[in-house]
Amino acid sequence: MNIFPTGNVKCKINHYPQDNYIWVRFGDNLWMDKYEIRRQRLEQLVKDRAGGNKAKFAELIDRSGSYVSRMLFVEGKAGKKRIADDMIEHIEEKLDLGRGWFDKTITSGSASCGWPFDDVSLPKVKALSKQNRDKLEGALLLTAAQLGLDISNKSPDPGTEIAA
Repeated sequence: MNIFPTGNVKCKINHYPQDNYIWVRFGDNLWMDKYEIRRQRLEQLVKDRAGGNKAKFAELIDRSGSYVSRMLFVEGKAGKKRIADDMIEHIEEKLDLGRGWFDKTITSGSASCGWPFDDVSLPKVKALSKQNRDKLEGALLLTAAQLGLDISNKSPDPGTEIAA
């Protein structure tokens, strides 16, 4: 077994004849294997993309609700489905997550909460003053509108014409 630190994250690799298992520890949290990390990432995706509704999420990835539920079972529960590489690729493709999204390190305040930007630091954005966050939000909304994208949480006022 090899153990190596990567900042606040520590990893260990167990080599077995049939497979290699990578266990990851985040700060003082328990060691987790890649399947538990994937399960937690899937749990977060179900919350972010389907409001926690497993059946709705299942429709997004063209699978049954029971299949999604079984992937979310904790290890050891009867009927548990591990989230294998082919399913990971399928979900990443269906939801346009980018290859490797499921196996990226979960850091507090980024991927674990559904933060969609790989190159923008959520902790740094949160550390901005309210005035600067408002400026950033305005710039983001303006840029999105110029690209023809509707990313606003606000509903348009009644009678407002929306450009197609």
